[in-house]
Amino acid sequence: MQADTTNYFVVWWVLLEYSSFDHFPKTDIIPAIKSDHSAIILLFNSLEKQSHGPSYWKFNSSLLGDSSYIELISLKYSAWLDEFKEVTDKRVLWDRIHRVRSCTMKYSKGEARERRTLLAEAEKKVKRYE
Repeated sequence: MQADTTNYFVVWWVLLEYSSFDHFPKTDIIPAIKSDHSAIILLFNSLEKQSHGPSYWKFNSSLLGDSSYIELISLKYSAWLDEFKEVTDKRVLWDRIHRVRSCTMKYSKGEARERRTLLAEAEKKVKRYE
């Protein structure tokens, strides 16, 4: 039987995501009943007061058919390989994947912005001729 690690993940996520204690008006450590570990009490500020960033991101495989995206990643990938060629630490090499992700997100957002602009212009033309 495997132990449930969800609670540990949530605590680590909270501590990493909310690195500023401004989000916690009250924190406390209290002894837990029937355990040799202490319990952590974190009182969060209201969710309505929190600003929300971008939501969950998932790679859009249609980018693999976009020649300008393939060219961009190919150029950047060779630069990333040169930058990390002497690195042997796997944790640092993992950073390369995050660079691909951030580069892809930036490219996708630019493409979406361009698509929305073209759509808005087309809608203006249609309204003008109605």
